[in-house]
Amino acid sequence: MSYIVLSDHLEALHDGRLVEPGTSLSEADAKKNPRLIERGVLEKEPERRKSPKKEAASSEVGQESAAAPQKKEE
Repeated sequence: MSYIVLSDHLEALHDGRLVEPGTSLSEADAKKNPRLIERGVLEKEPERRKSPKKEAASSEVGQESAAAPQKKEE
């Protein structure tokens, strides 16, 4: 899981690093900076998941294209 910086200026992390608005941080970095979470500067990013339908459709297309040359050879 990751967090995104939602401020309109640079923010300093606990370890001294500066982060820009829109920067994505790891959960470990966010846990080290609880005050930024409390202030609403760090917000959880929605998880990006691949849809199983897309993966299945792409594998079917690959199988169909592989099967097509075999039919032509017969």
